[in-house]
Amino acid sequence: MKYFIYDVTGRIESVYSGKFPNVQISGGLAFLDASTIEGDDTTHYVTGGVITERPENTATIDKTEIDADGVDSVTISNIPNNSEATIKGPDYLNTFTVNDNQIIFTTEVIGEYSIEIDSFPEKNVRFDFAAN
Repeated sequence: MKYFIYDVTGRIESVYSGKFPNVQISGGLAFLDASTIEGDDTTHYVTGGVITERPENTATIDKTEIDADGVDSVTISNIPNNSEATIKGPDYLNTFTVNDNQIIFTTEVIGEYSIEIDSFPEKNVRFDFAAN
């Protein structure tokens, strides 16, 4: 048997396989039988007690290469408000909440960058781009 352990928002915190566990779940977590589901926490969530596929993320990127001049920018648009964004790059890491539906990023440091957007219940999305 497979079970999803999920929180009050429906976000699946972990997947448990085996006999139904004889444990108490605390902190607002609950179990749900997921033995007929092929998905996991990246593809599904629980809403109204029903396991549901997470919708695709609506965020988009305008380009995958920018000049590392501090002026040229990459723009991620259509980000749902209250999404968590993480930007990673050479010697750079920043996580923050998006409240204006977009991220505009510039840099003077050459390298490979990624921006990951967590817009639960939408699926997480990651954009990679280069600064040259």
